[in-house]
Amino acid sequence: MADHVEPYRFQNLLGAMYSKGNLEFSPDGFTLISPVGNRISMFGLKDKTAKTLPVEATTSFTTMSLSPCGHILITGNESGEVHVISLRSETVLHMLRPGGHIVQVKFSPCGTKFSVAKQNTVLIYSAPTRKPTLNPIALKRAISDVQNVVDVAWSNDGKIVAVSSARGIIHIYPVVKFRNFKPVTLTANTEGVVKTFFKNDKSYDILSVDVNGALRVWKTEDIDKFDEVDPEQLNHFVKPITTENIDWIRYQITNKHYFNELFPKGEKRPPLTISAYNPVVGLLVTGFGETIFLHELQDFVLIQSMKIPAVGVSTVTLNRTADWIAFGSSSLGQLVVWEWQSESMILNQTAHYDIIESFDFSNTSRVIATGGVDGKIKVWNTVSALNFAVFGDHTGPITALAFTQKGKAIVSSSRDGTVRAFDLTRYRNFRTFVTPRLVQLSCVSVDHAGELVIAGGDETFEIYLWAMKTGKLLEVFTGHTASITGIQFSPSISSSRFASCSLDKTLRIWPPIGTEGRVEEIDLSSEATTLAISPLGTLVAVVSLSGVISLFDMEGASQGTIDGYLHIPDKSILSEGTAHNLKNKLRGKGYKAVAFSPDGKFILAGGDNKVICMFNTESQRLVTSYSISRNYSLDGINSFIHRKKLTDFGNKDLVEDRDDAGDVLPLPGVRKGDMASRRYQNEIRVTALKFAASGKSWAAATTEGLLLYGIQNFTMFDPIDADVTVTPQSLEDALARHDFGTALMTSLRLNIHDLIVNVVSRIPTKTVELLVKELPIKYVCLLLRFLTDRLSNETKLGLYLAWIEFVMVHHMWTLQNNSETKPILKDLSQKMNEVKSRTLSLLTYNVGAGSYLFPELLPDDDEGMHEESDVDGSATTESMSEDSD
Repeated sequence: MADHVEPYRFQNLLGAMYSKGNLEFSPDGFTLISPVGNRISMFGLKDKTAKTLPVEATTSFTTMSLSPCGHILITGNESGEVHVISLRSETVLHMLRPGGHIVQVKFSPCGTKFSVAKQNTVLIYSAPTRKPTLNPIALKRAISDVQNVVDVAWSNDGKIVAVSSARGIIHIYPVVKFRNFKPVTLTANTEGVVKTFFKNDKSYDILSVDVNGALRVWKTEDIDKFDEVDPEQLNHFVKPITTENIDWIRYQITNKHYFNELFPKGEKRPPLTISAYNPVVGLLVTGFGETIFLHELQDFVLIQSMKIPAVGVSTVTLNRTADWIAFGSSSLGQLVVWEWQSESMILNQTAHYDIIESFDFSNTSRVIATGGVDGKIKVWNTVSALNFAVFGDHTGPITALAFTQKGKAIVSSSRDGTVRAFDLTRYRNFRTFVTPRLVQLSCVSVDHAGELVIAGGDETFEIYLWAMKTGKLLEVFTGHTASITGIQFSPSISSSRFASCSLDKTLRIWPPIGTEGRVEEIDLSSEATTLAISPLGTLVAVVSLSGVISLFDMEGASQGTIDGYLHIPDKSILSEGTAHNLKNKLRGKGYKAVAFSPDGKFILAGGDNKVICMFNTESQRLVTSYSISRNYSLDGINSFIHRKKLTDFGNKDLVEDRDDAGDVLPLPGVRKGDMASRRYQNEIRVTALKFAASGKSWAAATTEGLLLYGIQNFTMFDPIDADVTVTPQSLEDALARHDFGTALMTSLRLNIHDLIVNVVSRIPTKTVELLVKELPIKYVCLLLRFLTDRLSNETKLGLYLAWIEFVMVHHMWTLQNNSETKPILKDLSQKMNEVKSRTLSLLTYNVGAGSYLFPELLPDDDEGMHEESDVDGSATTESMSEDSD
């Protein structure tokens, strides 16, 4: 059997908004660009969407700058690399390695140059333009006589650059040649400069803001007084021997403003940490810890002040019109876009404070719920990639969560000892399930009917069963002798069986609820970490600490094992010279999460490493693997160590250099980085895996956030049973002679989307039923997938619905019993619900518009209509309540 699987590609990143660095607005002001680790996310403020570019750096981004045209993004990362990224093609065009720590990258406002600031050097490069050149990114100048660079500011015409240092010194350098202007040093700042700005587009006046909260305005001559050397005469320009006859242009302070006056007397003023300025409007934004001030610079008038308690704002930026202000907090991973004139939020997105422990897809795959160590449950829209609901009722870390079958409620378990059910219609906690005595709960599951909730204990080794409607504890199951690590109901409609696994090295398959059946107890090779049951309810996959995935049927019979230990990438870090045993070294580094595909043919596995493996459940072979990150800012990414770094005492990279003589032992049991260490890195981990119901996408909860992978619609030629007679010309000939059966078969065998659209559109409706009835089943599956995809199109909706009706009438029984078509049917159900919602919205709008335009056509008995609608509305509300329960 061939192990074939559709290619999954990275699609989006959820649960992570901002890590560190600066933010950038697009030229139109409707898109906010944010660095998220070693990726770049773009937030559409107008259409309320978020998208993460399929571009990765080797380490986390620390700074970025957008070109004035909005097409080129330049970024710098922790390893000293500079990436030139095209936002149109979403690819890396060029990469520079200037070396050292990158402090800032910045485009000139004219877009012809950009600067790369390192700790003691500023490099100026030519920027790529539309005009083709041999070397579009060339080094033009290097400024090396500065120390501790913190900021670089460009004049509007790109002819002068101001370099600020942490010592309070501002260096002003001409980028082009002037006869009467040479580098100037401004030293009036008593503390380190935070930001430097050019005052407006029509002058070279400079504004400087320092840590002490002092704003200084540096005045110089008009732009016309700067005598620039013509570039054509530059080669003939001779530097004057004497400078006595030259009137050099200088800077002087004209105004000083202090922010101390804005704070109450006696109150300790925090240092100024962030600042942003819009030269078009003259709006200045400054941040002192929790306090943010907005000033109109012309008269230094305070426009607005705000406090953001308990949030450390890391960066701030303004859009071009200065209507919106964007704030980023690296400590909370929060993004806020504030419209200061109306005092309203345009965007407010916050990531989980810590790693995501669990998540689940809804039945439509359009909603994802995530649970984190911070005790929050966040609900996300997979289309917009934005969070639209947060539940904070739990007081402990979330360990597991699950959607009900109808997708209207979420059930979660937590370390606080409770299981809670949340209603997605009214967004409230409508049921709380408690145990007889307080115990930490490690896993939870809901049966297919949504009537039973089951959870496993981490300390008492017991399994608790509740009724969803009443919240009453129905039964307590015992038998395990160690912590329960996984539990799940069978997805089968007609079964209430469930399986559980534990650290006692056993898997238990329990009989249906309410029966006296026998419990199947299966011994495992090592401690079990999690389990999953296939969507058809026929297979159980159990993951053990040894890296082995064991497969069993629901009767307890073994169906094979997958030695996942062979595919753990971190085993390559060991060499012959190490004294550790390979299995002992990798114990606990195996798989901790597992998920079945909707058809049950494939299984995903991931754990405390950077690779997610996909296996075939029938052949137990590796099909493909996915590297979830290449961010070397995280621990566990580098799988290879140079032999020079391997000593008798281990890896040199793991030896921490300390200035003091005392040794501090690491805290035992720490998995997310030792906070007792002087330096620590978060470890790359996969905590949960799930397939979407349609099978077209899957997600992984990792250290970096929730990664979404999906099947992309590539335009490629993939024919079925093609021969020399199956051509587009033969298809046209068949349509010309009205041989619609041959035309339909030819288009499906060619498997070209445009040809199928053409054939389906030209076949008369009266012949559709006969053609569909005689169609072989493998072509029925292909036709149904095509019709499902076409439901997203607004045109010819009635035609495609008629085709779908005939397919269901004549082939429904075959499709229901075919595991390969289950994802197609789920996708079809989702698309039909969307069509229904869209059609009802259109009808409601048309009825309202018609009643307004033609009131004389309304029936006289309005009261009866209102009463009927009230009854329907109350009935709908009651039914929704029952569904939530």
